[in-house]
Amino acid sequence: MYSLKKKDTGNKELIFAVIIKDLKNKTSNLSEPVSIKPGISPPPPKNVNFSVYEDKILLKWEKPEKSSMVVEGFRIYRWDEGNPFPIALNSTPVKTTIFEDRNFIFNKKYFYTVRSVIHPSLKYVPLPYPFLFFSIRKGKLQGSEIESENSPILQIIPKDTFPPKPPQGL
Repeated sequence: MYSLKKKDTGNKELIFAVIIKDLKNKTSNLSEPVSIKPGISPPPPKNVNFSVYEDKILLKWEKPEKSSMVVEGFRIYRWDEGNPFPIALNSTPVKTTIFEDRNFIFNKKYFYTVRSVIHPSLKYVPLPYPFLFFSIRKGKLQGSEIESENSPILQIIPKDTFPPKPPQGL
């Protein structure tokens, strides 16, 4: 992770490349450089809440306060005590302000957060830096996304309080 200070954003282009050093102090060649132009993130969603149902955890939230940015979707992250690294539950941002998590276990503690997503317009610059403002996912070139900070984190321990179905065929 590489953090930027506010003065490093704006109309600057940043070029990154990586060198790997092993335990024997041998270094790899420089990776192919990637160029990005940082953008300002949108505000996070607000008033995130949940309801537990027999077959799902339903998350709801409100769009962020009015700002100059148009939020185009939301990405939901979840993690638990056994795996403290957030995992995105949706690869494509959802357009609505609700999300159903149907893959959960009762009595297990989960943490959820929601982030706003914007897609800044693509910028192209002449060679030698043709890789400005894009991301690659699974080998496909896609437009960049900028995510907000996390919404307030929800801690949920879904409890099975649902009665069994009545017997049939008596």
